[in-house]
Amino acid sequence: MTTRRENQMVSIQSNAAKQYLAALQAQEAANNAVATAKALLCEALEYAGDIAVEVDGQKVMMVEAIRRTFDAQALAGLVDEATFALVTKATVDSKAWDKARKQRLVSDEVEATIIKETPYIAIRVSDLAEETATDKVA
Repeated sequence: MTTRRENQMVSIQSNAAKQYLAALQAQEAANNAVATAKALLCEALEYAGDIAVEVDGQKVMMVEAIRRTFDAQALAGLVDEATFALVTKATVDSKAWDKARKQRLVSDEVEATIIKETPYIAIRVSDLAEETATDKVA
């Protein structure tokens, strides 16, 4: 039999989880609203033949920008090692790492030598209906 205190704890946990889920939904709604507002602003500026508008003491400007991606392998063959080291960051792709470990391409000793684990709290959200459906199929 559950005690009153246990019921209160479940209620507190449930309310905290509901608040977290509501915040995630609000964040998604806000991201969608920003994307819609950006599209509307660009359309309005283009229609007016302008690239900027001033509102409430602020200037909002539409600027053409370029997102760059680099071919690091090609670069490695075109510049010296010092330059390459200067302009690149060495990182390991965790998904590729896990795949290599599963294929036994990397030993336990190598993993123990190069990985520094930093614990943190992650919150993952899943749909109970999907979990149930998955459980039934599996």
